[in-house]
Amino acid sequence: MSEDILHLNHLSYATPESLLCSKKTTRTSYPIYSNRYDNCIGGEVLQIPFENIPECCYIDGSKSSISLKISINVPTPTAADDVYFWSTENSDATYANTGATIVNLIKSAVHQLDNNDILYRENFLYMMQTIREYSQSFERKRVLTEVGGYGTNENKYNQYGVNKNTSFNIPLYLLSPFWNTASLIPSKILKNSKLSLVINKLNESLIAFQRDSVTPRPFPDNASITFSEMSLNLYQTELYDQLDKSIKNQIIHFPYYSNNNDIHLLTSSSFMINIPLQASNLAYVALKFRPDGGSPIESAEIKDLGDVKTQDNNYLPIKIQARINGMIFPGFPINDSVQAYIESINALQTISYPNAQNVDEMKIENKLMGGTISYYQFCNSQISGPGPVYTLVSGFSSGGVIFAIDLQKSNNVSLSGVEVNASRILTIEIEGLDNYDNLTLFSQVRYMNVATIDKDKIVIMK
Repeated sequence: MSEDILHLNHLSYATPESLLCSKKTTRTSYPIYSNRYDNCIGGEVLQIPFENIPECCYIDGSKSSISLKISINVPTPTAADDVYFWSTENSDATYANTGATIVNLIKSAVHQLDNNDILYRENFLYMMQTIREYSQSFERKRVLTEVGGYGTNENKYNQYGVNKNTSFNIPLYLLSPFWNTASLIPSKILKNSKLSLVINKLNESLIAFQRDSVTPRPFPDNASITFSEMSLNLYQTELYDQLDKSIKNQIIHFPYYSNNNDIHLLTSSSFMINIPLQASNLAYVALKFRPDGGSPIESAEIKDLGDVKTQDNNYLPIKIQARINGMIFPGFPINDSVQAYIESINALQTISYPNAQNVDEMKIENKLMGGTISYYQFCNSQISGPGPVYTLVSGFSSGGVIFAIDLQKSNNVSLSGVEVNASRILTIEIEGLDNYDNLTLFSQVRYMNVATIDKDKIVIMK
């Protein structure tokens, strides 16, 4: 019957050859020529060249990675208090949300194009991993156990033996939001570029354990790191010929996010910090207070920031506000930890309408799920003893407290941030930080870049 209807209406039907624009996708591994760096102690630079990449393809940054082997070298352990094992973090649920991975060993990342322009620069990369805890899903967090991340099912970080190689596969999206995109990256941007990774000091990166695998201790002064068997793994997609030809004749604009990370030494309980801006659109500003000592990258807990100034269990000892272009962010005072948590969630979770039901049941458009930090992990209360007098103490966390302020004009339009120019200053005002002399402040401002490709010319615009 259906064929008769087609015939009567002079219609024909043919199955399309393909609904995809890509002809094929391959995973290509590029060995790194200088693929061994022995006895690193911090400050060394690992060079990752993007050579021999064909111009006809596009790169899937979300799947691409760097594979390598890492050995932590210490004198052969014999006594019980020597270093036998190491990990990226303390194996305790108290540190479940620090965001620690093997990226702890990378202090900064700079990607330079063939024309010497900077594609992205990520300072204090190891320290700002905590922000990822607010945007990734639990499923993605479990995958990151491949790089020494926290096992949400196991409630601990994996431990590794010293003086032997351990294989890791570092996803490139851990190094910069440039790679963390569903858009295919034109290979012309990356061809003959160079990624430089600056190595962090060992005692500022990892946790050493004695023979009982429980008791932490510092690494000895003569400990070092060896990186070997390094290779760059790129997922390369080729388009159909006609489509590729039509794109080559056009000017391509590739937008992507970058981070401006900085460190601020604190000298007062109330102060302002000014961040010069050289960007056209801003997404958010995030603040991380780092306590002295402790784990490699944990955030300070709420109770560590200052004295209790109210009888509220969900108190917040400090006040934070941002100013730019005559505007104040947020537009209302944040008086407690609950409001601070909600503001951070709104700024760092990029899914639209995260509180709605069945926004996209097939997860086609809104692929990002809510973050991995609950309010309990942001701020909770614990009862301390011993009896008969028990005290309720508030302000505990799981190592991942981030204060973020949304600078977007609308949460429903992903690239509609505040417009600025090079002459503008982002001012952060902080009051009531009573414990400032035991803290260090790190900041991250996320902004948008656009890489423009016009034939063989590439221009990076902020």
